[in-house]
Amino acid sequence: MTATLDDVTKKSKREPTAEEKVAEELVRRAREQGLSLTGPDGLLKQLTKTVLETALNQEMTEHLGHDRHAPAGNESGNVRNGTRAKTVLTEGSGQVPIEVPRDREGMFEPQIVHKRQRRRPPKPVPSAGYAIGGGAGPGDSPRASAADGYRCRRRRCRVMAGRRPWR
Repeated sequence: MTATLDDVTKKSKREPTAEEKVAEELVRRAREQGLSLTGPDGLLKQLTKTVLETALNQEMTEHLGHDRHAPAGNESGNVRNGTRAKTVLTEGSGQVPIEVPRDREGMFEPQIVHKRQRRRPPKPVPSAGYAIGGGAGPGDSPRASAADGYRCRRRRCRVMAGRRPWR
């Protein structure tokens, strides 16, 4: 009976996941090369750039229905047509320059970083904004949201910084 209790009460060290192993390897290599983890040319910024560009390229592949340089693309008419530069503002890495792929017909709508979107991830919209834009229910009005500390005009809401709500 004691052997069973000892086995149950022992905390076993869990195996690291594949993501944790990759992260450990990246940090180890960065330190060997003298690369800082954060900062303008740090590992975090480079990793963010690589992940975003890879995701955008995968979205383009799904949109077109064929891989890059695939012969099937010649018959479809819509193929990759280079890239365009874009700077994305992230909370952890600051400004990250990325290359967004484009297609010949101009129909590609990226989902990970939308067109004309500069911030990643997007800031959440306050719940009072939904009441102004689409009417969430009875009793929701600009005055009610202003009393909660939000200033709402023209379907945009922002938190009022220590100001009294307008009347």
